[in-house]
Amino acid sequence: MESAQLRDQLQATLGAQHVSKMLPVGDVLEASVRREGGRLRVTAQLVNTVTHLALGDARVQQWRWADAERELDRSVSLDPSNPIVHLWHAKMLLGMGDVAAAVGHAKMARVLDPFTAVTNQMLSGRLLDAR
Repeated sequence: MESAQLRDQLQATLGAQHVSKMLPVGDVLEASVRREGGRLRVTAQLVNTVTHLALGDARVQQWRWADAERELDRSVSLDPSNPIVHLWHAKMLLGMGDVAAAVGHAKMARVLDPFTAVTNQMLSGRLLDAR
């Protein structure tokens, strides 16, 4: 590879990393970076917390527990301060029969959003399940 090509590739890569840090992105499914004249063109298929939540919920509906857990774990890791993430995670854990972990996530959702009715309903339901 010529030094000019290597330099262009490094600049393109550094540009893509800089762009990805500025976007609220959890994962990049597919990406390409290329230089067109003096401009950098970045094409990417991006996934965020909401995407992982939706995929996780779809897997719960299909009873694909391991896949649901992987997607919902990823959504928690991307946005741990989002109470909805913890509520959906609690729902999935309850379906898997892990009531103690479901209560933990429901409690976290309540800590993050103590005044929402659905959060309190989910926590009270999980506490009743744990009895």
